[in-house]
Amino acid sequence: MIEKFLYLFEGETLIEEGKTYIFSTRINDEKNWHYVISEYGKVEIDNEEMKNVNNSKRFNEIKNAYKDEIHLKADIKSSNVRNSYRQLHK
Repeated sequence: MIEKFLYLFEGETLIEEGKTYIFSTRINDEKNWHYVISEYGKVEIDNEEMKNVNNSKRFNEIKNAYKDEIHLKADIKSSNVRNSYRQLHK
């Protein structure tokens, strides 16, 4: 039997059908799942942004923020920064 779980953090809402989102996730290889980054992990984009997403100001802000991500102390302590920008671009 496959168990599925949904965790929502403070202020998080479910995505809505018919809307388009950009997701920022962290993968957990051991459990074979993705964590959506809380608070800023999903960003709704409108149809105009979707048509030219690679030139979207918000998409580029999110993509560029990856280089300056701030790790949780618990992740640093447990060496759980596997797919961080700094880890992948040493």
